[in-house]
Amino acid sequence: MQIGLVIHSSVSMGDNKHYSCSTATETLEWIRAIIHFIKPYSFFWRSHVVNFFTHRLWEAVDEEWIDCLRNEPVEHLIQIPSGFVQEHWPSSLKQFITTLSSLAFPREQADLKKLLPNMQVALLNSVITQGMNQKKRHEIEALAAVVNSVARDVETNTVIDLGAGQGYLSQVLSFEYQLSVMAIDASSHHGRVTDERAERIKKHYEAKMRKSRRKRCDHSQDSYMPSPVLGHVENIVQLKGC
Repeated sequence: MQIGLVIHSSVSMGDNKHYSCSTATETLEWIRAIIHFIKPYSFFWRSHVVNFFTHRLWEAVDEEWIDCLRNEPVEHLIQIPSGFVQEHWPSSLKQFITTLSSLAFPREQADLKKLLPNMQVALLNSVITQGMNQKKRHEIEALAAVVNSVARDVETNTVIDLGAGQGYLSQVLSFEYQLSVMAIDASSHHGRVTDERAERIKKHYEAKMRKSRRKRCDHSQDSYMPSPVLGHVENIVQLKGC
């Protein structure tokens, strides 16, 4: 496979800018800067790991960079993701790393209790967490609580989940927080999995509601049970037309 692009940073990025998410405008500027930076290297991040070997993708990296880095101690190499460079490295490599570092999101954990004082984290039951490992469960519990808190603050009941995957977040927002969710994903397989999980979860919550009403001697009709609505979008053009 021939790669018609050599990875180097001859593209001038100017002075490294400090980016912020303080406003929607600044956040969009940050996103656009990231897109501008990574776009030339799309053949890299769109490839499977195995393609690095089968397609010899390392040949797309600037030879000057390779010659420099292959002689560096491991201690220097592992510092690259943190933005550290060595004075004797090629200027293009140093500029690439420092620009990359300036575009990275902060690693510090935010104090959610200060940012969202009204946030309540729902502890998820074993039914709605089917298929989640512990890491995924922790992520979904935290993110769903954040989304719910923001939605309540801006007084909206509708959430759009772009890139919903198998619908873990959408279903928690819908069943646990009673939000109206439109889950959009490009994979039809994910859509089928999401629908099947949603039906199983819905039955559990309906039974839970009926049991709760019996305890209260409430003989009213079943309350509305929210369920995420799935949208299958195959490409960005189709999404823009929605």
